[in-house]
Amino acid sequence: MLEKYFKLKGEDCVFVYQYGKVGSTSLSQALKSGVNMHDLYGNVMCPPGFKYRYTLAYKVLFFIDRFIRRFFIKRSSEILMIVPLRRPEERNVSMFFQDLPFWYVSYFSKNPGYAKGEGVGILQEIFSEYFPHYACDAWFDKEFSRFTGIRLEDIEFDTESGLGFSEKGKFKCLFIHHDKVDTDLGRKWIESVTGQDVVIPNVNRGSEKWYADAYKQFMADEDFMKAYREKMSFSKVSRKFYQDKIDVR
Repeated sequence: MLEKYFKLKGEDCVFVYQYGKVGSTSLSQALKSGVNMHDLYGNVMCPPGFKYRYTLAYKVLFFIDRFIRRFFIKRSSEILMIVPLRRPEERNVSMFFQDLPFWYVSYFSKNPGYAKGEGVGILQEIFSEYFPHYACDAWFDKEFSRFTGIRLEDIEFDTESGLGFSEKGKFKCLFIHHDKVDTDLGRKWIESVTGQDVVIPNVNRGSEKWYADAYKQFMADEDFMKAYREKMSFSKVSRKFYQDKIDVR
């Protein structure tokens, strides 16, 4: 059982650490010793899913597991991390649909009356009123900065190239826009930081998800998405990593 934890102490481990799911599996699989993780302090991506999906015993073991992970990772003399980045508004919508059944059940359990919207309008209503839109900002404070000691405002990042690097103590962290990962420049940076060859596998294809049609309709509502992009332009993550690309059209 402890074998999986001892692997976290490996000097050649590369941790793909990020808020939400956006190609993280494909990136960790592209590295010989990649380890995919989204939280180390129990800041789950979908609280309703965590509530409805797991037993009390599992929830207790979950937080014990996170404590053990932190313990073993910090035993390494050098800790390499890659933090893939995506626009908060895009990531939020994707995360909402990935756990849609739980958001749906949780919302209507607290709002037993009729929904005001019809069709995709119901989903927009649930998303707007119930999804934690600025959780991406909280993730940097409660997860990344808490674990590494690197504050968001101290990260040096070039929004034009979509790349940045920060180092503090034993932590060496590469920040990269997710659409730059599978490019010549992105692979060169990843290989330079990790010392490992990178070949991105073709996994996590959103077009094959069960909710693909509803997702397309949701994103196709230009007025809704324009208002949402404007709302998320105030996110600390947007302003840090996409400042010169913020566009509410």
